[in-house]
Amino acid sequence: MTARSELPSQSEGQCTSTVISRSGNTLKMHFVCQTPPSTGEGTYIFSGDNAYTMKMVMTTTRQVKPESMTMDGQGRWLSARCGAVKPVKPSPRS
Repeated sequence: MTARSELPSQSEGQCTSTVISRSGNTLKMHFVCQTPPSTGEGTYIFSGDNAYTMKMVMTTTRQVKPESMTMDGQGRWLSARCGAVKPVKPSPRS
């Protein structure tokens, strides 16, 4: 997915994402999740064909109180051989 500058698939939370912009190695996106109800925006920076970093800001409501979170993450290619682990299937995009 990184080699194609695609977002990692999201399998939890019944989320949909929309790409806002792409420029060079940077992708900006917006997402909405049903479980828990939340929205946010993220920025992915791809480092060649085998790694990325990301930063997301999410807002949600927890116990009737608004809550905001900032998440930083990264991913990188480790190996073509993953043993018994099956590849992740991309989720449909909205």
